[in-house]
Amino acid sequence: MFLTKILAIAVVALFYTTAKKEGESPTNWAVIGFIGYAIVWGLVYTLINKFLGTGSFVVMQIPALCAMAVAFLIRQKLISNAAGKNS
Repeated sequence: MFLTKILAIAVVALFYTTAKKEGESPTNWAVIGFIGYAIVWGLVYTLINKFLGTGSFVVMQIPALCAMAVAFLIRQKLISNAAGKNS
C-alpha cells in the first residue's frame, strides 16, 4: 500500500505541474488525475482480491501500476485537448 500512496501523490504533482505548463487550471487537472488513478486502482484491487484472494507483495502492486498507466493516458488526453484549444 505504500507504493500506492506514493504514486497517488506523484500523479497529483505531475498533473498539477503539467497543467501549469499548459496554461490550464492546475487544481482541476490534479483532481482529474487523482480521481482517475483512484477509480482504476480500486477496480483492479477489487478484481484481484475477488479472483486471486490475498496475493503476494508483487501481485498487490498490480493495481498501482495499472492506475499509473491509465493516469498517463488521461494526462496525454488532457494535454491533447489543451493543445487543440490553444491553437
